[in-house]
Amino acid sequence: MNTEHSITEAQWMEYLNGTLTEAACARIRSHLEICEECRGMLNQLREWESVVIEEVSRLKVTATRSTGEIDVLAEKFLRSIRENGIRPIQGSTLKPVEAVRLLRALLDPLCGAGAARNAVRLATEQSCRAGEQDVSVPNWGLFVRNLSKNVGYVYGSPARVLIERVGSLVAAEIH
Repeated sequence: MNTEHSITEAQWMEYLNGTLTEAACARIRSHLEICEECRGMLNQLREWESVVIEEVSRLKVTATRSTGEIDVLAEKFLRSIRENGIRPIQGSTLKPVEAVRLLRALLDPLCGAGAARNAVRLATEQSCRAGEQDVSVPNWGLFVRNLSKNVGYVYGSPARVLIERVGSLVAAEIH
């Protein structure tokens, strides 16, 4: 994202999640008032999120399906997002911060926004080394395992399997 504008990818995602400090939000809002490029990128992020949420609502019904059906629907979910052509960042692959946001969007309708945010935060803490704040490509598999395990404890095996399947499919798309 526009790190040359002194806003990191993680800050943009936290801004969208509503988890960034008020001071940092104010700085971003001030920047958005004067930067057309960042306003366009923010609009693109919001469009992408809207498409993800729409696809998640279609995928949500998988919670009662068999593993094979979950695989097919998860692949369809990701294909639909790719084919839509909306990318939060230009390019062919997802960055880990985007992939985490995608899994959180998948969890929101299943367990609520607060529980989804907390599940992602816990899995991130469990998966990152000391000093790391964000999931990276090397720890993606561990993050998905931790997230699916944590979600499975509370929401059951179908939710766990759904996160595992989508997370493993996303693994091939992140760089």
